[in-house]
Amino acid sequence: MGQRVRRSAISPMNARFKPRELLLPGSASATPGKLLPGSPWRPRPLACPARATARELRRSLPLLLLLPLLLLLPLSSTAAQPRAQTIVSKTRIIEGQRFTLEVRVENGEIQSVSQEGLAAFRILSGPSTLHSAQIINGVVTSTSSYIWTLLSRKMGKQVIPSLAVKVDGTTLHTAPVRIEVVSATAASRSGSRDSDRTIFLVADV
Repeated sequence: MGQRVRRSAISPMNARFKPRELLLPGSASATPGKLLPGSPWRPRPLACPARATARELRRSLPLLLLLPLLLLLPLSSTAAQPRAQTIVSKTRIIEGQRFTLEVRVENGEIQSVSQEGLAAFRILSGPSTLHSAQIINGVVTSTSSYIWTLLSRKMGKQVIPSLAVKVDGTTLHTAPVRIEVVSATAASRSGSRDSDRTIFLVADV
């Protein structure tokens, strides 16, 4: 008589899971969709796009937080040291003529400027402040200036001495600047001499 194969009952709970791959004992072949006695069954994993996206976001969150710092790193590493200088609108001044004096600091913020070196001049106005910034090839350059309008009290050659400039808690010193104050007569004579040296070129066509 033939042997009867007893079918195993499958509970409603197990009926919801469909076997993805069944392996026969001693064989590497798979029989999908068929449950054999003694063969292990593996449920098909359910993909969840929302969970995968959330997991990827958690992994990339530290990199997103560090991205602004990485962008600022080249700028901070290439920042130059503060430098102070004195700039005058003209070095040859006619008697009674006003001129401007600018103390300029690059890559720093001016907090104060000592005006002791300006005692030989009459301060008509100032100081007025000026601030600017620019980015060239990823390098940030900021400029801070104090500007005065001055009038010389005497004639002849003069020197604007080194000025002490306080910048971001440190003190910088500008280089001296030489100027010359001349009378209107001397200025006119100098202008006439310059005009005498004018060369005219004539071209024949």
